Order: sequence, then C-alpha cells, then structure tokens
Amino acid sequence: FFFFAAFTFIGVLKPETFVTERCLMSPPLFCEDVHFDVLTGDVSLRIHNSLRDDINVNELQLSGREECYILLPNPNDNTIPSDSYKEFVIDCDFTPGQNIRSTVEMRYSEAGSPEGLERVSRGEAIGSLSA
Repeated sequence: FFFFAAFTFIGVLKPETFVTERCLMSPPLFCEDVHFDVLTGDVSLRIHNSLRDDINVNELQLSGREECYILLPNPNDNTIPSDSYKEFVIDCDFTPGQNIRSTVEMRYSEAGSPEGLERVSRGEAIGSLSA
C-alpha cells in the first residue's frame, strides 16, 4: 500500500502523465481532439457543439500566447452546426521540444441570438512538440 501511495503522490500513476496530447473545454462545447504539429508549431483543435442550435465562432485563441492566432477553415463560414464538430488550426510559434500547457478560449454566439450576445467557453490544451 505504501508504494502505491508514494507512486501516486509523485505522479507516476497519474494517467495524464502518459497522455501526450489532450484538450478540455467547458460545456456545452467539447474538445474532441488536439494535435500539436512538430514541423509547423501549429495547434489543431476539433471542437464539438453539443447545443441544440448552431453556433458562430467569433474568436478562438490560446490565451497568454500573443504569437498564436486562428486560421479559420473558411473566413465566410465559422459555423459549427448543432451536435456536430469542426476542426480549427491555430497558427503558433512553438519550438520543437517545447511542452505546452495553454488556456483555450472560444468566443461564440448562438445562431438566432440577439446581435452582440456573445458567450465564452474556456479550456486547456496540453501537449508536447517532441520530434
């Protein structure tokens, strides 16, 4: 029992230490997948909309990283349909070998909501740019 407790305390038995890439977001949006590209330094996020209405993505960023910005799939279509997903690529300046733990922030509005009514979903992206 002592060894089990000791390994758990120092982090050896924590499942998150074995996962190289993971992403979490606050409901009603879910981050289904994240990928950190070693060659370009870009971050790909696959966001799932679990709302009954479509949403329009106004902004997506990795907070605290001024050198990161969003590359929307199509500048004229930033909609995630109801109960569906869309992949977004965030252009970053990460360097190979870097461990990344960054806050994800998405500002969005529900289709049909009054203009200017914006919601925010926050989460976290964790990964490594190991070659």
